[in-house]
Amino acid sequence: MILSFHIEYRTSWGEEVRVLGSILELGNNQPGKAIPLQTVDGIHWTLDADIQAPENGIVQYSYHIYRDGKDTRTEWNSLPRTLYVSADKKKVYRLQDCWKNLPEQQYFYTSAFTESLLAHPERNAAPKSHKKGLLIKAYAPCIDNDHCLGICGNQKVLGDWDADKAVLMSDANFPEWQVEVDASKISFPLEYKFILYNKKERRAVAWENNPNRYMADPQIGANETLVIGDRYVYFALPDWKGAGVAVPIFSLRSEKSFGVGDFGDLKQMIDWAVLTRQKAVQILPINDTTMTHTWTDSYPYNSISIYAFHPMYADLKQMGTLKDKKAMEEFNKRQKELNALPTVDYEAVNQIKWEFFRLIYKQEGEQVPMPSGSSSKTTKNGYSHTPCSAICAMPTRHPTSANGRNSQNTKQKK
Repeated sequence: MILSFHIEYRTSWGEEVRVLGSILELGNNQPGKAIPLQTVDGIHWTLDADIQAPENGIVQYSYHIYRDGKDTRTEWNSLPRTLYVSADKKKVYRLQDCWKNLPEQQYFYTSAFTESLLAHPERNAAPKSHKKGLLIKAYAPCIDNDHCLGICGNQKVLGDWDADKAVLMSDANFPEWQVEVDASKISFPLEYKFILYNKKERRAVAWENNPNRYMADPQIGANETLVIGDRYVYFALPDWKGAGVAVPIFSLRSEKSFGVGDFGDLKQMIDWAVLTRQKAVQILPINDTTMTHTWTDSYPYNSISIYAFHPMYADLKQMGTLKDKKAMEEFNKRQKELNALPTVDYEAVNQIKWEFFRLIYKQEGEQVPMPSGSSSKTTKNGYSHTPCSAICAMPTRHPTSANGRNSQNTKQKK
């Protein structure tokens, strides 16, 4: 199988364009193994790569600028270029690409939108391959699960400008949309537009507000698919809007809390937000800030770890019940006392929660299953656990020393 890369990029003297991909022939995503493209004018860069079709049928790749063997510039790659290839060993894919800079309204490409607010939980299959194909790819992130992107044009295979007969695109790589058209049924030149299609009502609700997109005869060969990518689609529709609420977790105190709002209370807050049709719940940082075990640790923006959550927000109800009834009764008593206070007693809350952690761990710790693929000594995120645990332990071992400046912590870093 041949992947024929074509990209226009005006380089400076000493620069070269390289491609890096998810398969062995393209460097296995190892930056030092990116494959150079060739050029005769420093502008038009090409490469014909002979590859073995991957088992999963997916090739991802990106372009990079190298100077003196070093990667000096990388195109926007938050959404990798994705090509679904056939199993035909003689197939040729001619990839006509453009350099990808940061897109407009970049936030629509973040997981908050693509995996939540505008998520497509049930994706379509990858585009069907043709012996002689034209694969068109386009970016359109502001499309919810009730709608999809379509193409309508001056060809019978594209509906002859009848939106009801438009060809619908696959959201397999949402927010990128793809469709492969049988090129043997196209009489060039080709003109087309993207449409927004309502899947429930089975009708087009909007046409893109640009001139017709035009393509002269690209001379697609037998057993070849021409891939046209990096299109951005916009419709003259109202901007996406969503209402939400901003609240710190510690303010979500309920009768079941231990003197401070916790993750259990946050879940109830989210349930309420869903019932009232809100789109977002914004909270203050919840990372661990424990350094002195005093109220001075309460500042939420002074975190000691980007991985560890603050133990104060643990929902004790979800951690189990102490078998020692007397101890459990004492915790229930303290819970009522802390909940009755007009404000959060930071030091008292953390002290009693840590007492509970130690007792419940002593009781249940040996029965807690380790994460899959880990041992009792190492975990998947062990690289972050060790330094975080060391920082947390230092105030107890060295109550008068500054964290990160004592000899014991230096040994931990090593």
